[in-house]
Amino acid sequence: PVSILVDFANGELKFRNDIEQTLAMIVSIACFVCPICYEFFGYLKSKNFDISLFWFIIMLALHIFGTLVMIGLAYFLYEKIFKYPTRFVRGVLYEIFYSLKGFIFMQNCDEITKTAKEDWVNFLIENKVSEETFAKIKDYNISNIGGTELNKAKWGQIKLVPLDSLSLKRKIDVIKIDVEESEADVLIGATKTIQKNKPLIIIESFSQNKAMIDVILKELKYKQIEQLTDTDFIYKYIG
Repeated sequence: PVSILVDFANGELKFRNDIEQTLAMIVSIACFVCPICYEFFGYLKSKNFDISLFWFIIMLALHIFGTLVMIGLAYFLYEKIFKYPTRFVRGVLYEIFYSLKGFIFMQNCDEITKTAKEDWVNFLIENKVSEETFAKIKDYNISNIGGTELNKAKWGQIKLVPLDSLSLKRKIDVIKIDVEESEADVLIGATKTIQKNKPLIIIESFSQNKAMIDVILKELKYKQIEQLTDTDFIYKYIG
């Protein structure tokens, strides 16, 4: 709990979504508050609640003061001694949890596990997989679903065209963009398609072009709803 609160406050800990962040905050704070409440109400019970309002306030103030002292001590010990081993253990537990979660999900999706990786996107589209179900697949390396490597030596000169120029007929539910720092160009060339279909957008973005992508998508009335990795993000149309 101390490592979560301190590292999050210092900007050194990121959560994958708002639900995870809220849960972590509640659990961490509860780990401090519950023992204090237990101790305080234990004191009241030992007195059979037969104490004056004055002593009630005094004892409550002492318990709160004691809590702050313990939090301060925990913070000091964490920053000076336990920071790095704690982060390591927390990181290991974090990855074990998500690996297990992803494994359980994929075990329950036999059709997807039997489908070749390069066919996953087609599988999702053809079977009209819901946005909720699609979101769950993020724990199974969503950052490279449908990934394709274009080899100039093998394929020759590769023609690049804007997505808008394709005049796609079917409704577009998801657009995934990973083009090594050319994401802004792709978005600009897909403006009409995005405005028409309002798809979920999964995009890789590095620090040097993240601000530009945010501006473009904000103009299109999109909001970042989740961060999958340090460089992979999900945006959703908010109207």
